Formats: sequence, C-alpha cells, structure tokens
Amino acid sequence: MADRFGAFLPHDTSGDVAQLHGIGLQKFGDTWYAYGENKVNGNLFQGVCCYTTTDFIAWRSHGIVLDVQEDGSALAADRIGERPKVLHCPATGKYVMYIHAETPDYGYAHIGVAVADNPAGPYKAADQPLVTRTMEGVTVGQAIDPSIFTDPNTGKSYILYGNGSPAIAELNDDMVSIKAGTVKKLNGLNGFRESVVVAYRDGKYHWTWSCDDANSPNYHVRYGVSDSIDGTITYKGVLLQKDSSKNLQGTAHQSDVHVTDADGNDRWLMAYHRHYTPLGVFTSGLGYHRETAIDEITFDADGLMQTIHPTDEGVSIEMADTTALDGAIEAADKLGTDGSAYTEASWKAFEDALAAAKTAKQTFLDSGLSQADVDAAAKALTDAQNALEESQPEPEHPAAGTILSIAVTAQPAKAEYKVGEALDVAGLVVTATVADGNGGSTTRELAADEYELLGFDSSKASDKVTVTVQSVADSTKTATFTVKVVADETPTPDPDLATEEELKQLEDAIAKAEAEKLNQDDYTADSWKAYADALAQAKKVLAKENATSTEVQDAIRHLTEARKALVKVSADGKKPGAVISDTGAAVFGVAGTVVVLAAAGIALTIWRKRRI
Repeated sequence: MADRFGAFLPHDTSGDVAQLHGIGLQKFGDTWYAYGENKVNGNLFQGVCCYTTTDFIAWRSHGIVLDVQEDGSALAADRIGERPKVLHCPATGKYVMYIHAETPDYGYAHIGVAVADNPAGPYKAADQPLVTRTMEGVTVGQAIDPSIFTDPNTGKSYILYGNGSPAIAELNDDMVSIKAGTVKKLNGLNGFRESVVVAYRDGKYHWTWSCDDANSPNYHVRYGVSDSIDGTITYKGVLLQKDSSKNLQGTAHQSDVHVTDADGNDRWLMAYHRHYTPLGVFTSGLGYHRETAIDEITFDADGLMQTIHPTDEGVSIEMADTTALDGAIEAADKLGTDGSAYTEASWKAFEDALAAAKTAKQTFLDSGLSQADVDAAAKALTDAQNALEESQPEPEHPAAGTILSIAVTAQPAKAEYKVGEALDVAGLVVTATVADGNGGSTTRELAADEYELLGFDSSKASDKVTVTVQSVADSTKTATFTVKVVADETPTPDPDLATEEELKQLEDAIAKAEAEKLNQDDYTADSWKAYADALAQAKKVLAKENATSTEVQDAIRHLTEARKALVKVSADGKKPGAVISDTGAAVFGVAGTVVVLAAAGIALTIWRKRRI
C-alpha cells in the first residue's frame, strides 16, 4: 500500500480543523499518530488531541487523550500545554507523553510527563515535572519543546529541550525520570531558538534546530553533525527555510521520521509546521495559524543532509504489506508458551522463529521493513510451526530402591567339587542394579540374606552344574554361575583292616618273643612246634599288606597262648618240667633274660611290610 505523506492537515474525517499545534508525529503498529494541543477556545490548556492515519490523507480524531488537570496543577485550565511528543517505553511497555507545561506569562517553562497503556490514551499526568529551567546547575531560557532520542550505539535514551539555550539529559529506563548527573548544555547550535532534534545515520549524529521566531516568515531550520551524542557539533548551515516563490514561509519546528520502504530503501522525512496558506487569510499571529507539512530528506555522497525545499505535494512511499506476517504471528501466539507437547529441538526452533518474526514486525512498525524481509520472517515462522514434532510421553520411572537386575560379579573361589561335597560360597559377590527414581540407577553389593542359591547338585559327577542366584526381594531377578563335580577316586578303606595300633601290638609281641632267645631243646617237641608255628604265623600276618584286625588279634593271641604252653623237659629228660607262665620263677627267668639281652645291647630286628 502506498502511504502518501500529504502537505496539509487542516481537517479531520469529521470536517473539523485538526488541533495539532506543535505536532508530534509517531508510528505505532501500522498506524501513524499525530498529537497536538487543542486551541479551539484560545491559548489556555484545553487538553491534548490525537489523530491517526494509515494513508496520510484521512485523519481520524480520537478526541482529547490528555485532559485538563485539577486546579493548581501544571496543566490546569489556567495553564498552557504545548508541543506534546509520545514515545513507547520498551522497559515498561507504556506510552509516555512529554509536554511543555506553562503559565500564561511563560514564566513557568517546565516539561511534564504523562503515561498511558496505549497510544490513544487516556494519559495520566505525573504530579511533578520531569524537566525544569534549572537542573543540576544547568539553566536554559525555557524548558520547552522536548524531543527524545535513543542512541542505537548504546541503547541510552535522552531528552533534549530548551529555548534560547539548549540542554540534554539522559533518561532512566522508565523514560519518566532523569538519570542523576547527566544534565548538560549543548554547544554548537548556531542561532538556536528552540526545538532541538537529533537523529543517527551511517556513523553520524545529525542535529537540527529551529531559529528565529514562529511568527516570523524567516522561521527556519539549521543543521549540524557530530561523531557522538556528546561530541562537538559542527554547524553545516540552513537546512529548511521559506520559499517565497510558493508563498511558503515560517518553515520550522521540525521532527525527523525514518522509514524503510517496501523495496528496502531507507527514507528520511522531515515533519514541520509553517504559516497557514494561502497567505493573507490571517493578517496577524501567523505563528498561531499553521499547517503541517512533510517533505523528504536527502543525503549527499558524504552522508550529509541536503537542503530541503518545502513543497505542496508531500511524499508518497510504498510500505511493505505485513498481512502474512501478522497472520503467522497470530497463529503462533495461539499455541501459547508451553511447549511440553513438542520435542525440545522443534519447539526451540519455533520460539526462535516467532521471536524473529516479532522483531521484524516491530522493526516495520518503528521504521519500516522491506517486503522481502517481511515475507521471509512470515515464511520462517510458518515453516517452524509446521515442523513442530509432538514429543513422546516420558516413561514412568521405577521407584527408588527397585532392583532392576542382579549379577555375579565374583564367582566362588571353589569351582570344582567331589561327589557328595557341599557348596562353598566363599568369595561369591553378587551386585544389584537399583533404580534411583529419576530414570537412572546405582549399583550395590547384596548381603548374603538378600539372595538365595538354587540348583546345586553334587550327587553325581558333571562338567557343568549351574547354580542360580535369586533375589529375595524380587524372584524374577536372577543370575547364575557354574561349577564342576568330579568322581572321588580315593579307595574306600576296608572297615576290617587292622589299625596301626593293632599292628604295633603284633610287632611288639613278635619282638618280645624273639628277644627271649628260647632254646628249642629246653622244651618238649610238641609244645615247641606249637610255639614256633604261632611265631611264624604272627610274622606272616605282620608282613601281610592288608592284614585284617581279626588276623592280627588272632596272631597275637595264638603267639601268647603258645608261649604260655611251652613245656620244659625234665633234668633227667624223662618228664616235663614246670609250665612257663606269666607268674612265678620261670616267668621271672624269662623276663630276666630279656633284660639281660637289652642291657647287653642286642638289637631285635623285626620286619614288616607297611601298608600304603
């Protein structure tokens, strides 16, 4: 659409004369807002009027947006309020109006502020002025004609003001209070009368200000530049002045407007007021009978503003169409801010695209944007919304302490068993993986009473016997280890075999008999034969590899009995002597013989085959 910036603003859509003395022009959204004090019934304060347009041809009146204040206040009915300017405060989201508050004799000369939730008001005025004639030791002729500038290089906002002498002060983020210690005079504004304005473009700060008097045909705008907001201002000459050939005069009290058209071209405009035309309608007080005009600012190769020639035609600018962008933002906003239903990555991409789209829209609202950039932002947002992926529901996590699994982390030291042996779990280590309640897990060693061992069988040999470890808390959680069972090859001893003690008794009995050195001729043939047979049998049993207990006991008994049964021959060889027994003289004689033999050091040699 083409926004035609017309040269005149004499009437609103109702046919009434537009009340825009000291016009303040600003764009909010896709609408231009013009503010000015109401002068229908004279010069005293009757409120601030607001008009809106989208084409600079038809202007709609919103009536009084800042009403007359209570008696005794700076904007009461007996005061003067002039030259309102409205800006949007990013920090608070409020719309702030700056207005010159004055007494009829122009002896008060303060700047007040009023705040509203939307640009068409209603505005509520602050109780105290924002700017006075003397602040922090800086005095100006009058604290009037405020303009606001936000430095794109620092983000700091400033208020500029003054009559006769100009001053500047930094605003706090709320834009309704002055930052302490920042008030200072502006130097270098050649011929300054009022209405100082600054704009930034291509590394230069462009300063404009009004000179002479509003009632004078020679009321005009001068121009200078600096390298920083607080740098030296270099005067460049007259920027806008009367054109007598067109009967256009009193051209001043300006403001700068920056617009980017649909083709992406930066356009700079100057809005100002001049004496009402055709000249001659009013013969006096021409400074109070004005019309508003807008003409284009051009720049030379050095980036300096060129002389502006006042026209009756105004300016026509093709602005980008934001219909698609507005629709994409509206659709995206309906999704809200809770992206839990979508994947984190797709929601992040969507949020970034939405933020970029809103930034593009705000840029368009502030100063315009190319159609290509507007369309790109709209497409990116639509694509990101279409690309949203629904997230899968988060799995329910097991409760903290739940055993997820068990494992044998160290097998028992004994891995081989003989048939019939019991299981030995020394060295066995069982660990459990336990839920932490947040989808993660920890591990810990299980105590012996926290698991059972199943499946061990040593009744027969097997190369692989699987032992199952089962959690007591959850029988479904198991682990295993294996062992080997082998046959026992050690021979089973015969329970009838003689013991070592019994064999020792037999060995001692034989040694005792041989130690006696009995003489065969001393005994009857029959008794000696029985004795000799018993002794030989005893030696045979002792030498036997696996002599039984019965055999050994019998051998000892037979030898003992045969020894007792020995019969000596008589001295005459005709009848037997006394039987040798364990008692009596005969027994003593034998015992003595043994003692003698032992004392003489005669060794008894007894041989027997030891069992393996």
